[in-house]
Amino acid sequence: MEGAAVGLLEKGTNWLNTVFQTSESVEVRYSRGEQVVFVRATRGQTEVPMVDANGLACTFQAADFLIAAETIDFGAGVVEPKPDDQILDGGRIYRVQRVPGADCFRYSDPDRTVVRVHAKYWKAAA
Repeated sequence: MEGAAVGLLEKGTNWLNTVFQTSESVEVRYSRGEQVVFVRATRGQTEVPMVDANGLACTFQAADFLIAAETIDFGAGVVEPKPDDQILDGGRIYRVQRVPGADCFRYSDPDRTVVRVHAKYWKAAA
């Protein structure tokens, strides 16, 4: 019975990822230096509670982009997000960066099919 429940959960997760990728996503330009790929991304947000150097409580906010991991491929195979990669979403450019206490991305499902990429608004597109 346990194996059947796990299989059902995996199917549900895969279905939900497909729904988000087809109905809630937008096309963005993901780049690393001169390498560029267009991918579909679902917008999200991460908030990390922190204490600054003066002992004041604050919140670090990152814009998140949920992207099918297999689509971040510049032609030589799938790659993981890296700090300073850029995401062009509409007229806004975001830079991929680490969040406090974590990496610049994390996998959003047990099968590692979707990455949640953390980024900060950098500048308006030229």
